[in-house]
Formats: sequence, structure tokens, C-alpha cells
Amino acid sequence: MVEGLKKNDKVVTNGGIVGIVMNVKGDEVILRVDDAKGVKMHFIKSAIAGTLDQMKQDTAGSATGTGTDKSSESEKDSK
Repeated sequence: MVEGLKKNDKVVTNGGIVGIVMNVKGDEVILRVDDAKGVKMHFIKSAIAGTLDQMKQDTAGSATGTGTDKSSESEKDSK
């Protein structure tokens, strides 16, 4: 997922910072985090948790029971 980052992707960092990808160069990602003040921050790719679209899909899947969490099925199998 992180390897496919491109300009204008909306992402969230592991620390919860939300921003828009301005540039990806090597292992570095530059995010615009405040349009009004023009604030940009530099991160290493591993600090990016994912895109907002992906996070929304993961959350929606969990809320509807269609996510990838199999813990309840595993518990049933072990009984």
C-alpha cells in the first residue's frame, strides 16, 4: 500500500496526522497538512498508515462484519 503512494493521495500517518501527498522521493513522503498556512511535513514511508479511502473501507468492513477480522471464527473453531 505504502509503495503505491502518489501525489494528491489523502493519507493518515501512524500518529494520526492527516495530509495530502505532495511528493514521494525514495523513502520520503512530503505531506501538505494545512492549506491555509501552507504547512508541509516530511515523513518516511513507514510512518504512513494508509490512504483515507483505504481506512474508510477498513472501518466500514469492520462495522458491517465484512472485514478481514476472523477472531470470532477462530474462537468458534477452537471450542
